[in-house]
Amino acid sequence: MHGTHRDTPLVARERQLQELWRQVASSAETGLRVAVVRGPAGIGKTRLLQAFGERARTSGAAVIAGRSPHLGGHPYAALSDVLGAFVRGSGSAGAQVRRAGDALVGLVPALAAADGRAPGAPDLVSVVQAAFRLVRQVTERRPLVVVVDDAHLADADSCEVLATLQRHAAELPWTLALGWRDPADARPAARELLELLRRDREVVDIELAPLDGDAAAALVAALLGDGLPSRSLVEMLQARAAGNPYYLEEMVRWARAREAVRRVGLQWMPGTALEQELPPNLEAALRERTRGLDPVARQLLEWLVVAGGRVGFPLLVAVTGAAAGTLADALDTLRTTGLVAEHGGRNAEYTVHHPLVRECVLREMGAARRRLAHRELATALREAGAPVGSVAAHLVEGAEPGDLEAASAAMAAGEAAEAQVHYTHAVRWYEEALQLVGDRGDTLRLRALDRLSELAAHAGRADLGLASVNELLARTPSDDRLRRASLWRRLAMLRVVTGDYERARAAIEQGLAGASEGGPEAALLLSELAMVAELTLPVPEALDTVRRGRRIAAAAAAPGADLILRAFEALALAHGGEPRRALGLATEAAREAMAAGEVLAFGYAVFAGAAASCFLGRFDDSARSMAALTETMAESIGVMWGAAWAAALWGEACFLLGDLDGALAASLRSEEMGRRYGAVNVVPLAVTTSALVLTARGDHEAAADRLAEARRLLEERTGGFIEGWYWYAEGVLAGERDDPARAVACYRRMSSWSEARGDTWMLSLRAALVHALLDAGDPAEALAEARRLAALAAERDLPLASLTVGAALTAALAEAGDPGAVDQAERTLALTGEVAGDLVPAAVRLSVAAALLTAGRREQAAPLLREAEAAFAATGWPRRRAQAALLLQRSGTPATARDARPAPPAAGSNATLSSRELEVATLAGTGLSSRTIALRLCISERTVENHLQRVYGKLAVHGRGELIARVAAGQEIR
Repeated sequence: MHGTHRDTPLVARERQLQELWRQVASSAETGLRVAVVRGPAGIGKTRLLQAFGERARTSGAAVIAGRSPHLGGHPYAALSDVLGAFVRGSGSAGAQVRRAGDALVGLVPALAAADGRAPGAPDLVSVVQAAFRLVRQVTERRPLVVVVDDAHLADADSCEVLATLQRHAAELPWTLALGWRDPADARPAARELLELLRRDREVVDIELAPLDGDAAAALVAALLGDGLPSRSLVEMLQARAAGNPYYLEEMVRWARAREAVRRVGLQWMPGTALEQELPPNLEAALRERTRGLDPVARQLLEWLVVAGGRVGFPLLVAVTGAAAGTLADALDTLRTTGLVAEHGGRNAEYTVHHPLVRECVLREMGAARRRLAHRELATALREAGAPVGSVAAHLVEGAEPGDLEAASAAMAAGEAAEAQVHYTHAVRWYEEALQLVGDRGDTLRLRALDRLSELAAHAGRADLGLASVNELLARTPSDDRLRRASLWRRLAMLRVVTGDYERARAAIEQGLAGASEGGPEAALLLSELAMVAELTLPVPEALDTVRRGRRIAAAAAAPGADLILRAFEALALAHGGEPRRALGLATEAAREAMAAGEVLAFGYAVFAGAAASCFLGRFDDSARSMAALTETMAESIGVMWGAAWAAALWGEACFLLGDLDGALAASLRSEEMGRRYGAVNVVPLAVTTSALVLTARGDHEAAADRLAEARRLLEERTGGFIEGWYWYAEGVLAGERDDPARAVACYRRMSSWSEARGDTWMLSLRAALVHALLDAGDPAEALAEARRLAALAAERDLPLASLTVGAALTAALAEAGDPGAVDQAERTLALTGEVAGDLVPAAVRLSVAAALLTAGRREQAAPLLREAEAAFAATGWPRRRAQAALLLQRSGTPATARDARPAPPAAGSNATLSSRELEVATLAGTGLSSRTIALRLCISERTVENHLQRVYGKLAVHGRGELIARVAAGQEIR
């Protein structure tokens, strides 16, 4: 497959590119070096060799590069292609070929025509001698790189020339790089050449592996251009392409042309067509690989394709009915052609080598043949004692509507998945059972509806859950009050997940009427009501609702409901200004929930504990626990709406920690899961956090667009506790845009909302209003607000609020000329150690230092400003970094070496690179763009540029070109 575009970015091949370049450097001392770049079709051999050739040229080496033609085996075909490309690519190459001898001129039709001679195939000795002269004359001035791509298809004459050259020109400084496709379908002469090279000298093998998930994401992002690929898009493409760069590239380019991907906010999301279709050229190329198989091998490939996963030899014998020897021969044929992979030793298992091959073979099989094969596989697997899920998968695939055996198997598989606490899988199986049963009113359908009404909300299938619970309500007699109460509870949960809080409360009231006598069902209904209250009501009312529920749960001996309610009580306490008490309660509830196997209660409790940690300023603890909870809920349990909320809090904690890259990644993940799985009530929170990150990085237009989207989403439903975070973000953006009046208005909205809701933790954010009032030229009101906030903070155990409010009070006192500002500054600075991360302490130091400058305390201010400037540089907040640098100049102390474009250090400077700077410098030195580096390291492009500016200063280089030259020359970067 030769569809590689020259503009395709090279990702995840830096080490291999460096290894190839190392051969060129070594050839100057040791003579000829040989490297073989190996891998299957589409793995990126051609693109790597192109990049190698480009780098060699820019570093001063001569490059002669071409490939072996796929069709025909005329004499010197590979050598002719190589020489033709050399002549076309250089103005002086034609003269060099002519000086080497007429034998080579005859191999280049353009040169032969220009000289008035007919092209032809001269004798082998003349060609070898001329080729030697060409290598010798080129290497007199610089190293030579000869690249032969698709060398496994090289003709015998070209192989003979290379074999002779490697002996007679062994002392000259040249490198022979061969592109070689595996599995071995090489022509005999090419195989003999490689064997000869291995006998005569060291051959460096560079085997290209499939791209991993991060590298695939980097390639997809680069191909899509502006915007980032969503996690679901990358996972879907990676599942189909299995890390093959060519397949990835073709699918992305085709998807853009077909509009099978769509941009939503900052992210690219997959469309349905991208999951089901293939680019026609790619499908044709894949089908070509299976053409020509003998009937037995073809039949065996189809069985493996239908089987899906790994299949043992005994099962293949059982389902194919073929003799063991015949089957073994067919397997060898399929392995040799690269269509099938063998795993294991004595008890070997077999799989189709690539998912797209499987797709193409399935498309070519008729539906009837596929169904029969699945049924036979299900029978064989059941007889072999395979797990229920494996048997059910084939029964379902082979079933027609109304197949009760397959429906029963799907229900059994769903129950097994539910027992293993993986709700996404369970819901998928129950849905299969429901579809197979159809509209028949039997007990099997009722069982499927019952489980879907309970689990679909957790798995992000609210539509399916709503349909199921409504059908069950229609079928349940009005006098079965307890059963209807249970269904109203499930309906309430579905409404909560979708953000429809009014109808959720209505469903709860309906359910409570049916469970008026109390009991476990009433306790569970109140746990759902507690969730609604937490999201919509003022904190005191939410707390009253939770405690009412706990009393009923205790009376009904409903420990599961009580654990959930305790988690919500902890969350309400944290928002109400008692985060330390909340953390203790949440920790205890989480421990008991884990011991009792109450998965959802455990998730709620961990979330509440993370929120309390965040409010205490322990952003690192919060980020770690939410990262773990996101992965657990998304991957292990399948509670997708819960994973979306956990990722949202993860992003919020990362932002406050000063990890802007982590904040953006987590918030985008939350946004994607919220949109994809119907948890629309979390999307505004995630969008707002991403807007804060963009604001910090200076991308104000994009931040404004994000906040406008968040506002629209909030107006569509009750904002809940997201509203305050939104107005805080609006205020930060206004401040960054030097619009203090707008900032004051936004922070006032945040403050009034916080007071009305009783959300005391937001005292830590409300301190921003004081700074905005000072910027707006209203010091009197600023001081009054600062003293009011300080009094409120003193009433609570809120270390984060005490720190931020203390800094605001220091600034207001200094502006008023109050000598108490200096004492307040000292008290505030003493609290910085209680808050994790760089961002909040840096903001406090900047504010306090500015106040100290106002008070005439330059010596005290300067070290604080240096720390703040360094922290904002590391965080990637350029405007605040510039503010610190400007104040540092006012203090009479020179700025640190972190200015936007630092001067090179003096000769002999011992400045060393940090680990991240070294990583960025190494990748940039290989010629990668900042965007590619950013995608590879999962950081922002702006952060890459910030690192590079510091690198240039520390290494005393004047830009990327000098950095690349230094790497190319083999100089160490440290």
